[in-house]
Amino acid sequence: MSIAPDSQILSIGGSGSLALTLAVAWDAMRCARRSGTIFVPQRYNRWYIYAALLAVNVLLIQPQFGKLLNIRVELFRTPSTAMQPTLLPGDRFVATRLARGPLRQEVVLYRNRGLDLIKRVVGLPGDTLSMQAGTLFVDGRAVSEPYAVRLTEDESESPDFRWQTRYLPSGESAASYRPTQATWGPLVIPPGSYFVLGDNRDDSFDSRYSGFVLADSIRKRARVLYLSVDPDTKLPRWGRIGRSIQ
Repeated sequence: MSIAPDSQILSIGGSGSLALTLAVAWDAMRCARRSGTIFVPQRYNRWYIYAALLAVNVLLIQPQFGKLLNIRVELFRTPSTAMQPTLLPGDRFVATRLARGPLRQEVVLYRNRGLDLIKRVVGLPGDTLSMQAGTLFVDGRAVSEPYAVRLTEDESESPDFRWQTRYLPSGESAASYRPTQATWGPLVIPPGSYFVLGDNRDDSFDSRYSGFVLADSIRKRARVLYLSVDPDTKLPRWGRIGRSIQ
């Protein structure tokens, strides 16, 4: 699932900050005029001082704040169903930069072939990972995944999965290996790599197809929904706004 940065919100935020500054200044002038002789101007109550403060805000403070937002926080929108029910088409969310390696079951953003993708980390470096009839196993133990959905029983083979044979444990036969969408592995995850899956297991182009994700390509973690709009009705999904992405 490719996602798109929601830069429009940041630009609106910057314009809104400027508009708010001008509105406050205008309201202050109106209040001062209504007060008549009661208001005694101070040395700093000069138009050129207010103009200088506005210039500092527009030219220095807001650009630096914008750079901070772009480094620490980014806004994205969800265009597809690959991560539903966790993320639905029309969801918009906040992502923050990871200061450490991703944890198991975290929803992360990473770069692949020039695209921003979002998936859930299910395998860490050194894990032995497999799936049997849709159930995920880590080091031989079944993992509870309440966030995952599987709507079909598709067990057809695909040549896209043949890359997996290079990572079979010692003793496993590559010749007899028949991976499908819901049954594959066991695979040994190499150092510095992660295995990611979409929560919609029937409709996600993830590590089953594209291979492991390198640690240095994982950029951010998805945090919280700040807006959700149904793409069909164009109406807000009020119950989703503010929901933490788990």
